[in-house]
Amino acid sequence: MPMNQVAIVVHEDKLAALRGDDPCDLLRWALRERGEPPPKRYPTSSGDGGGEAARAALADGARLVVVCGGDGTVNACAAVLAGTGVPMAVVPIGTGNLVAGNLGISPDPATAVAVAIDGVDRAVDVGRLGGGSGGGPGQSSRQSSAQSYDQSYDQSSEQSSEQSSEQSSEQSSEQSSEQSSEQSSEQSSEQSSDGVMVGMAGVGLDAAMVQDAPRWLKQRIGWPAYVVSLLRHLADRGFAAEIEVDGRRTSHRHVRTVVIGNVGGLHGGLSLFPDSQPDDGVLEVAVLAPRTVLGWVPVVVRLLSGRRGLRGRHDQRQPPTVERLRGRHIVVSARRPLRRETDGEALADGSVFEVTVEPGALLLRTAPAQDRA
Repeated sequence: MPMNQVAIVVHEDKLAALRGDDPCDLLRWALRERGEPPPKRYPTSSGDGGGEAARAALADGARLVVVCGGDGTVNACAAVLAGTGVPMAVVPIGTGNLVAGNLGISPDPATAVAVAIDGVDRAVDVGRLGGGSGGGPGQSSRQSSAQSYDQSYDQSSEQSSEQSSEQSSEQSSEQSSEQSSEQSSEQSSEQSSDGVMVGMAGVGLDAAMVQDAPRWLKQRIGWPAYVVSLLRHLADRGFAAEIEVDGRRTSHRHVRTVVIGNVGGLHGGLSLFPDSQPDDGVLEVAVLAPRTVLGWVPVVVRLLSGRRGLRGRHDQRQPPTVERLRGRHIVVSARRPLRRETDGEALADGSVFEVTVEPGALLLRTAPAQDRA
């Protein structure tokens, strides 16, 4: 197909840290071999996720936008390109590259550039972020219900055996996260309706892990830096939450994190949503609720095995430590502000997290099905 008006959105900071061939040069050379004009370059950086660059590319008439960056850049560009009919290709040069990995996009720049030129367009879903606790139908009733439930949870849980293991946690990692929570939620609205989720989004420990991974360590060792951050937060205090899936509400205690996914794979061989497909019109939800630090061991075992939420072996009345739900419209409500993220990018802390699927909204340039890893 003609490659006229190709735009490349480049995260300059990540490109500067890249070893090997410059993906911009690779794309330019590949287009030249086809007799096509060079791509127009739209730089971005950590100060701007890439949304403004993508808007500028669309305004200039781009017919293909090649995103050269990490998950955050992919997310920002997808938020602009979703629903436009203009395809997006990805050359992953970030730390995690979770979205690209789940969608079968090669981490090798030369291979990714070849797919950008000769691949096929696949209509994938995105999750559109709602207005958060800034408003919306049923908002106040969800929050008040979550408040009363959370109060009863706090009263009972403080008398349980996890009190001793979590007291020190509340004074360390929880203290710093709640200080940032107060500042961020005061400064901005809970959630932007312009934001999307392409891969995964989460509240609680998932967001704390992403936000607190040291940048210098990510640059040095890559995604294992998130493991270091995760270990710091394993003992964080749990929370009670109400989760509404397509209008049906369920209550959950001892929750450490809630993850909403459009893809299933994690780093290190873990699969949070074994049956997830990015184009099935449905979002996946995982509620992780181990009651103690040691409770994370069976959680990891279950994730490694790909099993769904299983109840305790000795007491079938105990709630599952991993519970999975599916639906098109997801609302997570808690009494206190929680840390939140989407595709590895921090959002303002908030007590409500709302995501609605937009089926097939994003055209993504991928390898033919038989060539995907």
